Amino acid sequence: MSVRRRRTPSRGRPQSEAATAALMRATLAVVATRGYHAATLEEIVALAGSSKPTVYRRWPSKPRLVADAVRFALATANPSVPASGRPLGDVRAVVGNVIHALRTTPLARVLAALVGAAADEPALAEALVEVERERRRVLRAVVARAGTRDPDLDVDLVLGALYFRVLMRRMPVDARLAARLTRRLYGRS
Repeated sequence: MSVRRRRTPSRGRPQSEAATAALMRATLAVVATRGYHAATLEEIVALAGSSKPTVYRRWPSKPRLVADAVRFALATANPSVPASGRPLGDVRAVVGNVIHALRTTPLARVLAALVGAAADEPALAEALVEVERERRRVLRAVVARAGTRDPDLDVDLVLGALYFRVLMRRMPVDARLAARLTRRLYGRS
């Protein structure tokens, strides 16, 4: 799974996809357990089996590293836009994949930690807005095919319901929620 970065690649040894994935998973794990502000680069590189120079070559700042870890988690859940020929099935699949990631990975705890941190750290907030804008394209593409008048509003409604349940109400989300949200929006499933 490739994680896009805004910086141009540095010279020298090519970047290892395995090392990048290990750093992304370690960043998610450390932020999930320690919170954004308490997470340290030392913990992340130790858990990933990496080094600080490797991180500094790839990410200019902690906000960019953490935002790329969130991007990685979301891209792992939905690496591409599905096109099964069943628009509502595709909506359910994308939403179901996000729910699965929220339930089975540190993503829900990371997002909870980042909501408060982003309020105090503009660079983090900006980086997360960029990730959200990029990753919502997957859901928007399938929602638009499902025959809606306002795909952006439908995406907000779906993601809003998901994230509100996870972040504010601390409710578990299950696979059935994807079908329930689809039925609610489109009156059919």
